Order: sequence, then C-alpha cells, then structure tokens
Amino acid sequence: KKIFDEDALAVGLKLRAILKELRDSTLQLVEQQDKGGLSADFAANLRLDTGRAFSKTIEDFLMDVWRKNRDAALAELPEEIQNRLKGMKRYASAYKPDVAANYFRARSYFIKNIVDEELTKKVKFEVFQHLKDGRSMRETLANIRDVLEPWIGDPSKIKPSGITRTPEDVLQSYRIENIIRTESADSMSEA
Repeated sequence: KKIFDEDALAVGLKLRAILKELRDSTLQLVEQQDKGGLSADFAANLRLDTGRAFSKTIEDFLMDVWRKNRDAALAELPEEIQNRLKGMKRYASAYKPDVAANYFRARSYFIKNIVDEELTKKVKFEVFQHLKDGRSMRETLANIRDVLEPWIGDPSKIKPSGITRTPEDVLQSYRIENIIRTESADSMSEA
C-alpha cells in the first residue's frame, strides 16, 4: 500500500499531463474547424485518443509496484534464504507479469489482406486491450470494425479477399472474431 500510494502521486501527475495535452490539441482543432463553421458531422467524427498513453502509463505504474513489492518481500526474508534464492535463476514468482506484458506488446500480428502497417498496429492494440481489460468479444469486434471500415476500397490498405473477393469481406464478423480468438489464444498461452 505504501509503495502503491507513493508511486500513485507521480502517476497522477503523468495522467494530468496527458489530459492537458489532449485538451490543448482538441481546443486547437476546434478553433481551426470553427473558421469554416462547426458541424454536427465534425462533432460526431471527433475521436479523442488517450487510451494508448493512459494504458502505457498505468501499466508501467502497476509493473513497477509489483517489482518493488517483490523486492521488498525478498528483503524481509532471512539472509540465508535470500542468498539461496539469489543463486536460483527463477525465484519469487513463477508468474512474471513483465514477460507477459512484453509479449503482448511485441507480438508480431499477421492479419491476412491488411497490408498497411498502421492499420495492423491499430488492430493489434485493440486485441491487446481485449486481453488486458477483459473487454467483451462484441466490444472488441466493433472497435476493430471501426478501425478498418474507413479504409475499405483502398487497396493500399486492405486487399480484396475472402469468399466474396471484396475489400468488405474483412469486415465479416466471423473474420474479425477469428483474428481476436487466434491472437488472444496465442498470446495467453505464450504469456
């Protein structure tokens, strides 16, 4: 609790900085748009993305708290046991959350017929969030569809594929669900 509370103050400041940056950039965007007149379409399509920065900040915070607590717990053991444990390659815990988190982040995703690296990264992020936050299949499926839909018809982003041999085929629920299930199963078993 002490470690968590001490570190939480620093994390709170980092999160406030992310929000301030988002506020400033949003105000700048609205001011630019206002010159041409704000529209309902502009408001409906406005996307504010703090998820990645927030997730990374909080993930780093929780991993640091876990490591500090692990080290503090080891330091409380009698010196004889500490020395024995330090000589072992695996000690303190069979579960290494930093290894699991690194695998999720570094996993190389292969998604058939999506040829744009930036789109692949966005889909990868949604699958990562699905695993990390325990999102429902329906929510993750909708998020991935939202990522892909604007690029349907652009062969530099998504190639025609599937049964229909069309770019829209990648939006089929069974295909997106297959991406989520395959990547989730692989990441979970590896972690």
